[in-house]
Amino acid sequence: MQGSGPAPALRWEIALLRQVALAVFIFTVVIGILNGTDIVDFGKKVLLAHVHGGTLGWITVSVCAASLWLFTLNSAPTAGEARWARWLSIGAVVTVPCNGGVILFMVGLFWEVTVLKQIGTPIMGVSILIAIATYLMRVQASRSEASAMTSG
Repeated sequence: MQGSGPAPALRWEIALLRQVALAVFIFTVVIGILNGTDIVDFGKKVLLAHVHGGTLGWITVSVCAASLWLFTLNSAPTAGEARWARWLSIGAVVTVPCNGGVILFMVGLFWEVTVLKQIGTPIMGVSILIAIATYLMRVQASRSEASAMTSG
């Protein structure tokens, strides 16, 4: 059944981000259910890492999807904007919830291997910093384009 409102222009990107956010959310919920029903007894460190990583992962990716949907709802993006949106969507999927740093960090927490946590933490931090910097550069580029259109 189709919705009654206008369709977003970047359907593929929005669908990708929503699916990844849902997968991270389901993983987080399953860990919570396993712990809550005492099927598996996770340590405090593992639970804190799971809640922190899972929540940040699915909320961040959901916000990216909602932003693309809201900002392209009434207007079709140019080819350049669509290309930026595709790469930012793929970047969000790769760097935010599922990057190698998070995986190394989580494995280090599960098996209490300090060297994995020491390797995973900076990878995780740098990848999130790159994602934020890319987003801010795109915002600045949009502001420059908008001001050029209004002044010219």
